[in-house]
Amino acid sequence: MEIADYDKANQLATGFIKEGSAYCKAIGYGYVAEILAKKNSLDSAKKCIKESETIFNTLNCINSNKYRFLSQSAECAFYENNYELSLNLNLKALESAIDDNNNAQIAQCYVRVANIFIRMGQPEKARHYSVLAKNVIDKLPESYKKYQLYNVLANRYNNLYQDFKEPKFLDTIEFFMTGIRMYALKAGKYNRLIEQYYRKKAFLSLKTKDFTASLKFLDSASEVLKKFPLKFELYSIHGDRANIYRKLKQFKTAELFADSCLFFALQDNIVSSITNAYDIVYMVAKDAGKSDKALWAFENLKHINDSITGVKNTSKIIELEQKYNKVQNEKTIKELNQETEIKSLRIKILISTTALAVLLTITIIFFYRQSSIKNKQKVLETEQRLNRSRINPHFFFNAITTLQGLAVKENDGKKIATSLYKFSSLMRQTLESSYTDYISIETELDFINKYIELQQLKEKNKFSIETNIDPELEISEILIPAMLIQPFLENSIEHGFNSIAHKGLIHLKFTAENRSLRIIISDNGQGFNPNDLAEKKHIPRAMQITKDRLYLLNKGNNGNATFSVKENTPSGVVVDILLPLIYK
Repeated sequence: MEIADYDKANQLATGFIKEGSAYCKAIGYGYVAEILAKKNSLDSAKKCIKESETIFNTLNCINSNKYRFLSQSAECAFYENNYELSLNLNLKALESAIDDNNNAQIAQCYVRVANIFIRMGQPEKARHYSVLAKNVIDKLPESYKKYQLYNVLANRYNNLYQDFKEPKFLDTIEFFMTGIRMYALKAGKYNRLIEQYYRKKAFLSLKTKDFTASLKFLDSASEVLKKFPLKFELYSIHGDRANIYRKLKQFKTAELFADSCLFFALQDNIVSSITNAYDIVYMVAKDAGKSDKALWAFENLKHINDSITGVKNTSKIIELEQKYNKVQNEKTIKELNQETEIKSLRIKILISTTALAVLLTITIIFFYRQSSIKNKQKVLETEQRLNRSRINPHFFFNAITTLQGLAVKENDGKKIATSLYKFSSLMRQTLESSYTDYISIETELDFINKYIELQQLKEKNKFSIETNIDPELEISEILIPAMLIQPFLENSIEHGFNSIAHKGLIHLKFTAENRSLRIIISDNGQGFNPNDLAEKKHIPRAMQITKDRLYLLNKGNNGNATFSVKENTPSGVVVDILLPLIYK
């Protein structure tokens, strides 16, 4: 239930309770609980959730409404600032939504979890769940719910922009707005979604310091509210206007809007709105030089914040008092000892501690210098080996020979020109990779496709390749070591498929696993050649290159990247590479 005008929503929900069937009453209590939670009447909200649960138990349909109870309870915990409990309940609600295969509920859980991590000061986790939410919402069918979720997710991307200051988050919000506007206008000029579109556009204009455009969008939002009144939005729009006029140094106008913002926030009686309104009044009065009013707003703001965090602060004070009393008792016991014994003990401890500290310092310095020298030497040796082993030069010679044969036999100018362009592009990317340690998965895949096309030209389509990418991966944003995959592809083509009777197949797979990136390369070739292993050719060459790359990756990022090579079933080789998730 989207709660915009709480009084109207409360009337509808109360009607369910008074006049509906037992099932409708249970639903009505749930809606009332959502309204009460947003109005910070949390004890009453919990009672309504319990009443709804009791009715559903009587009707023997508690399991089918499990998601509803968990999400409503999570919302109550969130408004109580109990983020750990809210997170736990939301994750349980997510499990229920996944069991029901309900993508809208899954996306809703991801959005709420992202908001919790933002409130807990963990922006990296917030970004992860925001991306998951976007991927799920993108797949939803066209509906009001889809674009309402986009609208809520835009708020999370606004928070991410505040934390990371990356323009791409604003670009994503702009992308959301295009779809929101198109769908909202289908429902007419005056609706909740189009009002939110104007609000978000005002925010984007404010970020570019286009105050005139921002005010125009807020005016458009106000026009919608005249036909579709929402008390909560009235408070928010007046607050946005106050901030804009404050930045324009038009303090008289800013003060009027700040006062109106506080008036509507107090009417709506939502704690988060009231604290935000007092903060706006404080900033406007402070910049306008009205110290008395600024102090008044600040004291009210502090009083509300203290009342919210009072329980936590009390427990911290008790804990500090206990620690202090313990220290004082220990001090009293020590003072009862004889002075001469204390002095003697102190001297012995001082001498022993000093000698131990000197010895320990010398030992640490010695081992650190030895380790540092060895590490620097190994890094230099590894980097030199990598620069010499980027790609097998025989491939370039074979590719040129293939192009010559194509020119002589087929005399197809267009095909020759296309192949030559691919070859030159591949060579350019290879040379550029010598100066780039990391590239995106998207860039690596582009290089691999060009490499495979030229190899297939030489091998007369003797093999094919299949690529599978986890949809949760942002391939344009995640980085991997440059040319990490090519040596293994080369081994499969040049040696794995060298003498097989069937058509070769390479399977390349990218997945996300526990904050790590897993890359699996498998083929159906002839597998390991014992002679090659003994002479350290082919697969061992690719293994040494990868070993060196992962050594540098682990050293530079304090990571735990690994890889393994084993026989495939029924034939061929499987390479399993595990890397840390690194973003641009």
